[in-house]
Amino acid sequence: EDSSYFVDIDPDLFKYILYYLCYRVLPIFYNKVKGHNYRIYLTLLKEVKYFSIM
Repeated sequence: EDSSYFVDIDPDLFKYILYYLCYRVLPIFYNKVKGHNYRIYLTLLKEVKYFSIM
């Protein structure tokens, strides 16, 4: 064992997981034209809860 972790997660979400781990704030997915992207926000929320990091 080399103490490595394998995290099976959508690679597009991984940068947001790192953001959360650094700042303890979920990013707000907002676009002036389209408004809030609730789909990506809820998907990210599900992942951080699944991995018990929230």
